[in-house]
Amino acid sequence: MTPTVKTLERYWDHDTAVQLRSILDGTTDPLTLAPVERWAAQLYSAPRDVDQMLEACNVILDTCGIEAIFCDRHIDSYHLDIAALYCNTGDTYDPTVLYDTARDRFVVTSYGDWVETAERTRRYQFS
Repeated sequence: MTPTVKTLERYWDHDTAVQLRSILDGTTDPLTLAPVERWAAQLYSAPRDVDQMLEACNVILDTCGIEAIFCDRHIDSYHLDIAALYCNTGDTYDPTVLYDTARDRFVVTSYGDWVETAERTRRYQFS
């Protein structure tokens, strides 16, 4: 389930929320953003759609890149032990766009809150 514009507006202005939603729901091709297109062109092989979407969110939110959250178990053959990917805001508890790899969905949360919830529910352990 993709975050709604209303959910996104809790954290960002209306225009940013609409732009994020259009990327996350597939309405807008992430490669239409020049920085994302340049990033993708530098890669050896074409990035996956999810990676393109995260990079577009990184550009829209002007964050510090995409970071991985590693866990104690194997997720799948692509992500290995990466439980989530998120746009790094520079603060553990600032809201951001996070992609939950096991659940194959985007959420709006802070990575700190996401990790605490995953540990508390015993979904994952982190080192």
